[in-house]
Amino acid sequence: MPTINRFADFHDEITEWRRDIHAHPELLFDVHRTAGVVEEK
Repeated sequence: MPTINRFADFHDEITEWRRDIHAHPELLFDVHRTAGVVEEK
């Protein structure tokens, strides 16, 4: 499977992650919520 198609497959999911992270900003090294979201994925 070409790489471009694999990115297209994940586009909606990655967009959802980006929107979630930007909706809940964290400062400097205090990123407990973001770390938890990444860990779940």
